[in-house]
Amino acid sequence: MVELKHESRGNSLVQGAERLFWAAKQGLRHFTRRFGLWGWGLMLCLVLSLAASVVIAHQTARIRALEKQLSDTRHVARPASVPAINVDGRAKLKAFADLLPAYEAIPAVVTKLLSQAEAQHLQVLRGEYKPQLDEQGQFLRYRMTLPVKGDAGAIHRFMSLALRDEKTLALESIQFKREKPESFDIEAQIQWLVFTKSPQTSGYSASAVAAKAAR
Repeated sequence: MVELKHESRGNSLVQGAERLFWAAKQGLRHFTRRFGLWGWGLMLCLVLSLAASVVIAHQTARIRALEKQLSDTRHVARPASVPAINVDGRAKLKAFADLLPAYEAIPAVVTKLLSQAEAQHLQVLRGEYKPQLDEQGQFLRYRMTLPVKGDAGAIHRFMSLALRDEKTLALESIQFKREKPESFDIEAQIQWLVFTKSPQTSGYSASAVAAKAAR
C-alpha cells in the first residue's frame, strides 16, 4: 500500500512537470510567432541592460569610495596642530598612492582592454580618451569611451574580465544600440574610468597630458 502511494505521488510530480514544460513551450512558440526575431533581440537587450545597470551601480559605489579615500587621506595629510594626526595622514596617503599605477601605465591598460575585447571576438571601434587632473594634483582620472560591437554575452564577459584584472579600473556608464532589429550583434558604448598617480610626479605638466590625450 505504501509503495503504491509513493508511485502515485511520483507519477503526479512527473505529470505536473510535463504540463509545466508543455505550457512553457507553447508560450515560447506564441512569443516567437507574435514578435519574431525582433522580439527576442529586444528581450536580449533588456536582459543585458538590467545586468549592466547592476554592474554600474556597484562600480559607482566603488568610484565614490575610491575618491572619498583619496579625499580623506589628502585632507588629513595637510599640516595640522597635532603632529601625530599629520604623520598618520601622510602614511595613509602614501599607502594609498602606492596602490595606484603610474601615469605611464595608461597605455598598457588601454592595450590590455583592446586585447581582452579582441579575445572575445568583439569589433573595437574608435575610442575617445580624456584625462582629468585632481584639483590638488594628487591623482588623475582617465576616462576612456570605448565602443565595441558583437555578441551580448561576449560584451558581458569582456567587461567582467576587465574589471577583475584591473583593480583601479571602473565601469562608469554603458549604452547599447542595435543597428537592425533582426541582428543579434549589439554596439555598446562603454565608458571606463581608471585612476593613476598624478602625471606631475613623473615630470609631466597639465598641458603635456592634455596634448598627449589629443593625439
